[in-house]
Amino acid sequence: ICIGGGQVSDMAKFISFKTNINLITIPTILATHVYASPKIHVLDPIKEMGFRLTIDGKPSNLSIIDLNIIQKTFKENNRLIFSGMGDLMAFYNAKLDWFLSNKFKKEKNIFLIESICKVEKILETINIKKPLNVWINKYIFAQVLLCNITDWVGSAPASGTEHLFANLYEKKFPGKVLHGELVALGTLIFRFIRGAEYKNIILLMKKFKINKYKKNSNITKSEIITILSKCKNEGIRKNRFSLLNKKNLTKDNFKFYITQ
Repeated sequence: ICIGGGQVSDMAKFISFKTNINLITIPTILATHVYASPKIHVLDPIKEMGFRLTIDGKPSNLSIIDLNIIQKTFKENNRLIFSGMGDLMAFYNAKLDWFLSNKFKKEKNIFLIESICKVEKILETINIKKPLNVWINKYIFAQVLLCNITDWVGSAPASGTEHLFANLYEKKFPGKVLHGELVALGTLIFRFIRGAEYKNIILLMKKFKINKYKKNSNITKSEIITILSKCKNEGIRKNRFSLLNKKNLTKDNFKFYITQ
């Protein structure tokens, strides 16, 4: 039985996966979808056992979401759930990277595209001004749907250039910004770079107060440009085809985009 956040849940899932013992997860926050995902993030204690890449494991046998616990956490720090909204925003950009892959076949992925549109619709229509218990079910459904999509076809539809940016920034400047907030920022940046509609991303960031946290975290333009210039190599390392494989963007190019 695991009670805790994403990192604790990942380690519990790893133990459950390697020992084939059933796992019950009780999340204390909903900043991530780890409680429902079959993927296991390779944290430092797992790396010490020789693992380096994300593990295709299995989800918890049962996840119990106690509204009293989540409401308490939300009252203390609602940023943790709003960051999770930012993580879900990845679909707006990652799906476009996914479409560029030679492996993508639209006619075979209609259901997946509709599922992605469902998540986006939830983000756009959810009313966070209402009490948490009114909209939390929709948020949980979106997280679970995210996990199912990545289980069906891999992480490409939900993890593109915006995640390359977020993950690299977290490694270089740990603890500065929450993962979902970086994902939202990466989504905005790469939607802009690729010439796609991006104003709705700005509206979502304002809606979930991510824009405010970004301003208060002292993220600098130079940091963003430095990380963006490393994203292509990170994508190559992860064997992830994206917009960066199509465009030969230099550090000066990124500097130009960011100053816009």
